Amino acid sequence: MLSHPHRLRDRQAFDLIYKRGRRKSGSLMTVGWLDRLPTFSGTSFSTIRQSQLGDLAPPASRDIRRDIRRDMKTVADAGIPTQIAVVVSRKVSRKAVERNRVKRRIRAAVALFLPQIQPHQWIAIYARSTMLTCSWEQLRQELSGLLRKAGLLNSDPD
Repeated sequence: MLSHPHRLRDRQAFDLIYKRGRRKSGSLMTVGWLDRLPTFSGTSFSTIRQSQLGDLAPPASRDIRRDIRRDMKTVADAGIPTQIAVVVSRKVSRKAVERNRVKRRIRAAVALFLPQIQPHQWIAIYARSTMLTCSWEQLRQELSGLLRKAGLLNSDPD
C-alpha cells in the first residue's frame, strides 16, 4: 500500500491530469501524469501571465524573475512527493473483489518503482480489463516500460 503522502485523492488533481497531463498506454494499463512544478523553458518571464503562475504568482510590483526562481527552489527543496492513484472502473470487472485485487497488484508494483520515480508528479494509473488475467511479471514489465516511456523514472530499477 502507498503511504499517505503518496496517495492522490483530490478530484481537481484528476481533472488536471486529464485536461493538461500526458498519457502513455499499454495493453494492460494507461499512465497519465502531470508535473506539479511549472516549467517556463523558452518563455520570457515578462510574458508570463498571472494565471499561468497560479499560487506561485507574486504581486505585480515585485521583481518577477527573482521571486519565481526563489519560489521554485523552495518548492523543489521541500521535496514534494509524487502522488499516485490507481483507477479500476467497472468496465474492468463488475465484481468489487476483482477490482480491488487489481488495485492491490498495481499498488504493489508501483511500490517497487517509487524510489526511482521523479518527485513532484501527479500520476494516475488506469487499469484495463486485460489486467485480470495477466501475470505479475507482465504487470511489472508493462508498468516499468510505461514509466520509462513517460520519462518518470530517474534510473534503471533493476
